[in-house]
Amino acid sequence: MTTQKKEITVTVETEVDRGVGQAPWKISLASEVSSATGGEPSSEEVVGSTKTLQGLLDSIVRECSGASDTPPKVTEPPGSDRISPRSFDVLREVYTPRSLAHVDDLLWEKQITPAEHDILVASLGLAKPAAASRTVPSGPSSAPVRTVDDLIREFDLRDLRDVNRARGKELISFEEWSLLKKHFTRS
Repeated sequence: MTTQKKEITVTVETEVDRGVGQAPWKISLASEVSSATGGEPSSEEVVGSTKTLQGLLDSIVRECSGASDTPPKVTEPPGSDRISPRSFDVLREVYTPRSLAHVDDLLWEKQITPAEHDILVASLGLAKPAAASRTVPSGPSSAPVRTVDDLIREFDLRDLRDVNRARGKELISFEEWSLLKKHFTRS
């Protein structure tokens, strides 16, 4: 027996280039689409929501193109009543959190709010971090290289895209990334 989804989450994302030597701003907007008839949302409703989000994303990108250090204030789209944090189901569907480190990274990158971080930590049964800040290593890692099997298990890596994300978030060293890349390109 299949159950119909009564809501669909539409997400649009982009990065805003800030110039040489500065990390890009990552902008992600999500909206829940519900059908007016109570069933599964129609393709027209999903397309309409996607166009609305894309228009809002385009206006944010235009505003960011002249900014220097601080991202613009993002206002909710017209008709939006989202004041409270997104639900665990929405957060799980959008971000697929795998570990406490991953959830902390989402908070650090401002992809989720502190309240949403707490929801994910509590719902996934993860231990609360001692501090919400993290330091970014400046040089090559002196930590011992973990085995490929340990890395795959620890970060739930399924393919080379997951490996590249973990490296981009500095969860793995260059040496570990190289080993994982060889592993996944052989498979």
